[in-house]
Amino acid sequence: MKNLIDDLESCVVNPKIGLPEELFYFVGRLTPFVNVDLLVSDTSGNVVYTWRNDEHSGTGWHLPGGIVRFQETFVERVKHVAAKEIGITLDTIEGPCAINQIIDVFARERSHFISLLFECTIDEANSLLLQELNINNQNFLLSSEIPDNLLPKHQIYIESISLKSKNKGQKKKKGIAAAVLAQR
Repeated sequence: MKNLIDDLESCVVNPKIGLPEELFYFVGRLTPFVNVDLLVSDTSGNVVYTWRNDEHSGTGWHLPGGIVRFQETFVERVKHVAAKEIGITLDTIEGPCAINQIIDVFARERSHFISLLFECTIDEANSLLLQELNINNQNFLLSSEIPDNLLPKHQIYIESISLKSKNKGQKKKKGIAAAVLAQR
């Protein structure tokens, strides 16, 4: 067993930047992934969504997010996701404001997540940038309405999104909620 583990470790260049794809999926068949999801809003209460189309999540809008890397803090991952997926810097980061367990009992890959929801805000300049991307790029949506085709795995966030839009980007009371979703 030790030789097998040594062989696997020799395939990993730097776990802080991620794992080779095959090893990543193997690890995910043995243990849950911990990820951050970002509820990003502007001062008008519009929420940022990104488009996803892949075999694991399906096709639709979702809140930006990413899996926490080895020895990476939650806030570091939140900032990285904002920069990589949305191309912006965040004004504020609060959370986690919700902890959710997402389990897809019918999937082999990417089937168990511990998801931490962070509430983030952006300033007016980033809001204007995203409004422009919203018009020119179909992979971004900045909206006060929840899209009809929100991915099923992210429907657990509908209450948080509704509160954020209703309160026009204001901070909500702190607290942690937990939910379990078993997709069929």
